[in-house]
Amino acid sequence: MAKKKAGQFFVEVLSSEKARAEMSSAAGRGRSSKYDSIGRAAERLTGDTVLKVRLDKKEVQPLRTYLRKKFDNKYVLKTASTGKEGVFTGFIFLAA
Repeated sequence: MAKKKAGQFFVEVLSSEKARAEMSSAAGRGRSSKYDSIGRAAERLTGDTVLKVRLDKKEVQPLRTYLRKKFDNKYVLKTASTGKEGVFTGFIFLAA
């Protein structure tokens, strides 16, 4: 590791996608979310496709938070009750 004098910084400007990729792979400290598979599927969405997922009621808000934090409001999650107690169908699509 090179020594630095006080006040010297190594700076690089990255896109938010590249920064996330580097943070998740940096030194094996990256964390994965149980929603990563949904996120990967959402990345393949086009303007005329929708991703449908079945969720428990307690998973709706965490999934919304995951999509907002990971993708900067690129996707929208709308939910509808399935009629079964505590089970919802989620529809993920590209935000307008």
